[in-house]
Amino acid sequence: MQFPRPLTEARLLRRYKRFLADVVLPDGAEVTIHCPNPGAMTGLAEPGTRVWIAPSRPGSKLAWGWKLAELPQGGMAVIDTSLANGVVAEALGAGLITGLPAFSGFRAEVRMDADSRIDFCLTTAEGPFWLEVKSVTLARQAGLAEFPDSRTARGAKHLEGLRAARLRGEGAAMLYLLSRSACDRITIAGDIDPAYARAFAEARAAGVQMLGLACDISPEGVTARRMVPVI
Repeated sequence: MQFPRPLTEARLLRRYKRFLADVVLPDGAEVTIHCPNPGAMTGLAEPGTRVWIAPSRPGSKLAWGWKLAELPQGGMAVIDTSLANGVVAEALGAGLITGLPAFSGFRAEVRMDADSRIDFCLTTAEGPFWLEVKSVTLARQAGLAEFPDSRTARGAKHLEGLRAARLRGEGAAMLYLLSRSACDRITIAGDIDPAYARAFAEARAAGVQMLGLACDISPEGVTARRMVPVI
């Protein structure tokens, strides 16, 4: 997925109130930008971090939105979690996600029940196949990415919904999109969110597929690259 226009480089001053950050633009101006990431962003929001931002949509309260951050050891991480579904939609269309059943089409943001929506519903010969996407940016060990980076009751609810689908006889998978460089495996951060780890184990035991997909990340765009294991 290519960005519609070149991103602007800036330097991070601080991130605060979860959805706000202050940065310094190349001309020295200090501006407040939107941080479209509700997580802890461990290791990604240190003052002085090199970041890439983009103009916000017309009508937005803030003129800029945060897209990428440079990692201390090199490489990049995707800050804007809303990009994940676009990357996965492209990967689905290109047939890059292995492990899924054959499907004739897919829809995005589909209501699974009265209380929840799932990111994608694939049309298969056996019926609907539900696919939820999570963006993974935490890494506390070299080469190993972890999800989640903070407690997420909503994430556990999605796993419970996928598990329920499997118990009904429908197909279901959780796709962890590896949204940072220099990692080749994904695992669950049970010490951060034990409830999510339990929901993950129960969903996997019920037959929910756990898939990992790595990306190429640059100021030009974010593109699905290859499958990685979820351990």
